[in-house]
Amino acid sequence: MLTKVALNNTDLTVSRLCYGTNMLGWMLDQGRSNAILDTFADLGGNFIDTARSYGDWSPDAPLGASERAIGAWLKTRSRDDFVIATKGGFFDMRAGDYRNRVTPEDIATDIAQSLDHLGIDTIDLYFLH
Repeated sequence: MLTKVALNNTDLTVSRLCYGTNMLGWMLDQGRSNAILDTFADLGGNFIDTARSYGDWSPDAPLGASERAIGAWLKTRSRDDFVIATKGGFFDMRAGDYRNRVTPEDIATDIAQSLDHLGIDTIDLYFLH
């Protein structure tokens, strides 16, 4: 079983291993994504890292493919059992918008999209990508 530690200066307890989900929802279909997330959770993992932009470089993937895959999986689990970290501010590859997207409006848009994709009300940790 994965050990858990307190994340300094927060009330969060996280598994020492954080699962990075770049491939979920576009290189791995929902079934395979679920199987990997199930295994991670069964081993005691609760710390999941994603980003609003993961999968966006594939023209065949839905926007926010990784977050969407995690959101679908979370519907089968207790949200309170997991710490979700996501990221925003990354340039918009599909729109060809390669500027730094770190204005308050950009961040608010990315957060709203992440919440929608993940199907959750709050993001535990948020980073600029």
